[in-house]
Amino acid sequence: MFTSAIDVTILLIAGLALFLVFMPVADARTSLLHLVPGTDIRTAFGDDGSFWQVGGNLLMLSPLGALLPMRTPFLRSLIRVTLAALVVSMLVEVVQYLIHAGRVTATDDVLLNTLGATVGATATKKWWHWSPRILPTHSPSPHNAVA
Repeated sequence: MFTSAIDVTILLIAGLALFLVFMPVADARTSLLHLVPGTDIRTAFGDDGSFWQVGGNLLMLSPLGALLPMRTPFLRSLIRVTLAALVVSMLVEVVQYLIHAGRVTATDDVLLNTLGATVGATATKKWWHWSPRILPTHSPSPHNAVA
């Protein structure tokens, strides 16, 4: 039951993230490219910026970083979770740029998504090796019992 809940949660979070990332921006015809690290973060904390952009990027992959190591033994390493989050975030940003949804493709988004997944993984690290007790699916037949 617990593993099913994790699987459903992972799918829901992935679906929501894909929806938010690939949803087109109204009246935008092209995507923007920001490759200088720190530019968007400085803007977000400036007078005309929004902290929500930074917070959203930190939160976007954090649930996956928290839950995937519980379901995938290969990802039970902070380095592997970090690298996986880096690859996923880079793929999302590249696709986002290529589909011209009017979004900004930024190095800061990749860095913040990766950091968020690593923090999520760190928060759940003590539960990575927990697994529910396997219960038998049926009881032995009394006809096959040895006397």
